[in-house]
Amino acid sequence: MLSADLRKAYSEGDALARPAVLDGYEDWIEVGVYGADGRTLSLATHRIADPRQDLTIVVDAPPDKVVLDPFCALLDADVSDNEVNVTAGR
Repeated sequence: MLSADLRKAYSEGDALARPAVLDGYEDWIEVGVYGADGRTLSLATHRIADPRQDLTIVVDAPPDKVVLDPFCALLDADVSDNEVNVTAGR
Protein backbone atom coordinates (compact mmCIF):
# COMPACT_ATOMS: atom_id res chain seq x y z
CA MET A 1 0.00 0.00 0.00
CA LEU A 2 1.23 3.47 -0.90
CA SER A 3 0.08 6.54 1.00
CA ALA A 4 0.49 9.65 -1.10
CA ASP A 5 -0.26 13.36 -0.83
CA LEU A 6 -1.29 14.32 -4.37
CA ARG A 7 -2.41 17.89 -3.96
CA LYS A 8 -2.62 19.93 -7.14
CA ALA A 9 -1.63 23.60 -7.33
CA TYR A 10 -1.77 26.21 -10.05
CA SER A 11 0.89 28.78 -10.90
CA GLU A 12 1.11 31.42 -13.58
CA GLY A 13 4.88 31.63 -13.61
CA ASP A 14 5.14 33.46 -10.31
CA ALA A 15 6.57 31.93 -7.15
CA LEU A 16 3.16 31.64 -5.47
CA ALA A 17 1.38 28.41 -6.31
CA ARG A 18 -2.33 28.38 -5.48
CA PRO A 19 -3.85 25.08 -4.31
CA ALA A 20 -6.65 23.63 -6.39
CA VAL A 21 -10.12 23.67 -4.88
CA LEU A 22 -10.83 20.27 -3.30
CA ASP A 23 -14.62 20.36 -3.69
CA GLY A 24 -15.38 17.81 -6.39
CA TYR A 25 -11.67 17.05 -6.81
CA GLU A 26 -10.91 14.35 -9.34
CA ASP A 27 -7.78 13.69 -11.33
CA TRP A 28 -5.73 10.87 -12.79
CA ILE A 29 -2.07 10.04 -12.23
CA GLU A 30 0.17 7.37 -13.63
CA VAL A 31 2.01 5.26 -11.04
CA GLY A 32 4.97 3.02 -11.82
CA VAL A 33 6.30 0.26 -9.56
CA TYR A 34 9.78 -1.04 -10.37
CA GLY A 35 11.90 -3.98 -9.21
CA ALA A 36 15.53 -3.81 -8.07
CA ASP A 37 16.63 -4.81 -11.59
CA GLY A 38 14.71 -1.84 -13.06
CA ARG A 39 11.97 -4.06 -14.46
CA THR A 40 8.51 -2.50 -14.55
CA LEU A 41 6.28 -4.46 -12.19
CA SER A 42 3.23 -2.23 -12.64
CA LEU A 43 2.44 0.85 -14.69
CA ALA A 44 -1.14 2.05 -14.47
CA THR A 45 -3.23 5.19 -14.33
CA HIS A 46 -5.12 5.67 -11.07
CA ARG A 47 -8.14 7.85 -10.38
CA ILE A 48 -7.52 10.28 -7.55
CA ALA A 49 -10.70 11.46 -5.83
CA ASP A 50 -8.98 12.74 -2.70
CA PRO A 51 -5.49 14.25 -2.72
CA ARG A 52 -4.54 12.27 0.39
CA GLN A 53 -5.18 8.74 -0.68
CA ASP A 54 -3.92 5.20 -0.18
CA LEU A 55 -3.24 3.09 -3.27
CA THR A 56 -2.90 -0.68 -3.20
CA ILE A 57 -0.94 -2.13 -6.10
CA VAL A 58 -0.33 -5.88 -6.32
CA VAL A 59 2.87 -6.95 -8.10
CA ASP A 60 4.44 -10.37 -8.81
CA ALA A 61 7.93 -9.58 -7.46
CA PRO A 62 9.40 -7.54 -4.60
CA PRO A 63 9.14 -3.81 -5.43
CA ASP A 64 12.18 -1.56 -5.12
CA LYS A 65 10.68 1.86 -5.91
CA VAL A 66 7.42 3.62 -6.72
CA VAL A 67 7.31 6.62 -9.05
CA LEU A 68 4.35 8.98 -9.40
CA ASP A 69 4.06 10.37 -12.93
CA PRO A 70 7.15 8.45 -14.12
CA PHE A 71 7.15 10.04 -17.60
CA CYS A 72 6.64 13.59 -16.24
CA ALA A 73 3.41 14.09 -18.18
CA LEU A 74 2.12 16.52 -15.54
CA LEU A 75 3.67 19.92 -15.03
CA ASP A 76 5.62 19.76 -11.79
CA ALA A 77 8.11 22.33 -10.52
CA ASP A 78 9.83 19.72 -8.32
CA VAL A 79 9.81 16.13 -9.57
CA SER A 80 12.37 15.06 -6.96
CA ASP A 81 9.58 14.12 -4.55
CA ASN A 82 7.77 11.86 -7.04
CA GLU A 83 9.90 8.79 -6.29
CA VAL A 84 10.18 6.70 -3.13
CA ASN A 85 12.24 3.60 -2.37
CA VAL A 86 10.26 0.69 -0.98
CA THR A 87 11.44 -0.94 2.22
CA ALA A 88 10.16 -4.09 3.91
CA GLY A 89 7.06 -3.45 5.98
CA ARG A 90 6.08 -0.34 4.03
